[in-house]
Amino acid sequence: MKVNQLIKELSEYNPDADITVIAHNKSYDFSICYGFSEGRKKDNCESVDIYVDDLCVSELLNDM
Repeated sequence: MKVNQLIKELSEYNPDADITVIAHNKSYDFSICYGFSEGRKKDNCESVDIYVDDLCVSELLNDM
C-alpha cells in the first residue's frame, strides 16, 4: 500500500478517533518509521513502516 492510499482510506474516518494496531488479539503501541537508503528524510523516503514496539522487543528476546 502506498502512503497516499492509506491517507485516502483514513480520510473516510473520524479524524479524532484513536488508531491502534491489533495483533494476537491484543492492542499494541506502535511507531512510524521511514527509511530504506542512507541519507533519506521523511519527504523523500522509499518506505514508511509501522513498527509494533512490543512485538519486536519480544522477538529479540526469544532469539537470545
